[in-house]
Amino acid sequence: MSSKLATTLATYVFLLDRAGVAPNAGPVADAMGRLRAATEGFDALGDALAKAVAAGLGGESAGDVAGALRTIYGDRVRDGFGAAADREGRLGAIRRAAFGSPLPWLARIAERTADGGVGLSWVLVERLDEEVRVMDPNPWDGKDEERALPDRKSTRLNSSHLVISYAVFCLKKK
Repeated sequence: MSSKLATTLATYVFLLDRAGVAPNAGPVADAMGRLRAATEGFDALGDALAKAVAAGLGGESAGDVAGALRTIYGDRVRDGFGAAADREGRLGAIRRAAFGSPLPWLARIAERTADGGVGLSWVLVERLDEEVRVMDPNPWDGKDEERALPDRKSTRLNSSHLVISYAVFCLKKK
């Protein structure tokens, strides 16, 4: 399992916590509590949060990520965006969830690698508008690393978008 995935999920936990959505009791909640209360040592505490998240991950599949998120957040996790029979239906479900919540959401995307190949990675999506904005993977380190996902055909998320897949997770509205 990739440490990048654990860091991405730890970042998700961190950002949700900052938005008032605390993890359920357990090792991840304990690590998040230490990070929340800290006045220094953020890198080490962020790494500790990522390790706590990694301990609950069995792999990198959508099922593994869903299982880890359900352990951390219980029934507040929303998934199943790929249940629609056609591409437009799946995109519509993702758009409704993304536009209906101010919280970031987690998506598995396929994007070009430096060598020209295509690789899968998990990213946090901050918002959808004229482009897809991917969040800073380590918000506790003080470096701004937000980026936009490029699309050669269009900057809108539509059925021709090259970098979206349907393993998407967000939190349910209360």
